Amino acid sequence: MTTLGSAREDQADTATPGTSSRARWWRRPSSWIALVFLVVSIAMVGFSLASVLVPGRDQLPDSPSALNVIVVLFAVVMLPTVGAILAILRPRNPIGWLFIACGLGFTIGIFSTEYVGRATDPASSLPAVQLIDWLGTWTGTLALGLAIVFLPLLFPDGRPPGPRWRIYGWIAAAAFGVATVASAIQPSGTPLYGGRLPNPFGVGGAVGEIATIVNQVPVMLALGLVSLASLGVRFRRSHGIERQQLKWFLAAIGALLVTAIVGIATQVEAVWYGVIIAFAALPVSAGIAVLRYRLYEIDRIISRTIGYGLVTATLAVLFVAGVLGLQAILAQFTGGNTVAVAASTLVVAALFQPLRRRVQRVVDRRFDRARYDADRILSAFGARLRDQVELDGLEAELDTVVRQTVAPTSMGLWITRPEAHE
Repeated sequence: MTTLGSAREDQADTATPGTSSRARWWRRPSSWIALVFLVVSIAMVGFSLASVLVPGRDQLPDSPSALNVIVVLFAVVMLPTVGAILAILRPRNPIGWLFIACGLGFTIGIFSTEYVGRATDPASSLPAVQLIDWLGTWTGTLALGLAIVFLPLLFPDGRPPGPRWRIYGWIAAAAFGVATVASAIQPSGTPLYGGRLPNPFGVGGAVGEIATIVNQVPVMLALGLVSLASLGVRFRRSHGIERQQLKWFLAAIGALLVTAIVGIATQVEAVWYGVIIAFAALPVSAGIAVLRYRLYEIDRIISRTIGYGLVTATLAVLFVAGVLGLQAILAQFTGGNTVAVAASTLVVAALFQPLRRRVQRVVDRRFDRARYDADRILSAFGARLRDQVELDGLEAELDTVVRQTVAPTSMGLWITRPEAHE
């Protein structure tokens, strides 16, 4: 019998709080603050969902479709949920609190739209309509800035990647504060003010004009690009557990960017649902990374995603080329394209498994090298095992293979000999 302890899992477990510390989470005020924010977010999501499902919503002005709102609510509620979990289990890491703030900002934006829309009904008597409408005009800017500027800058440990990036963080915070204030005091008559009702805190004159000009400058976009660059710098300097954490986060960002680019290029509504789902995966991947849960699975996920993406694209090209080619060849014999489609489908089905194996082997060699090397070592060990008859030689071979593939911190081999039972 062999007892093994994986070095990777041991490293991850050393950073995880013990059971006793988790059992005392309710004694920390920060845990209850996080839960209060989560409950408030869920309450606003519940109101928005009820507003979507209650009859008569189609009579409201400028109302998006019910399906769009439901999908967006599903994605948005992931932010405060994951944020509350991180704030409870990792109270000193600001990533969880950033997710809570982002979730509140986006949720208030959706909630204000539904709330103000319902308030237009003469039969309703909802209070503080103008105030909630005003909150919805700038909390979205607040949430977007936190998401694209400070999450990449501070992930995964809550600190910038270096002293110079800390200076940039203060500059970004100042610019971020100015942009948020400008959104809050922008006059109602300007096109950029998104409220349906007059801004109760709108400022006219020169200050209002300056606020309008500030809102027209893409400050958040520029700061977001710089923060993404900081994430690349951190990844280049990282190693070990931190690199695996960054892989989870970068994989989610990559999926979001790819789906967004495809959505902009195609303008297909179904693709935009994929963008929203990819957005929901962002806090989930960050939560896995910060909690260090199954970190090393990301290599396999990336490898399989790239592998199946390449196979799908290759087979799609072959299918289209086959259909067009066979149609040109068989056009004089058949009047339709049924034969060409059927033949191309059979060819693609026959090529799927062989092509997948070859492509995945090449991709694993680059993106899942540890698993690729482990499979290669185990295959070679299996071939040598058929010719190994000496017990001492087998023990040495097994020790070498286990250390190369599993990398245990300790290893013990217990061999029961037949004479021990006599």
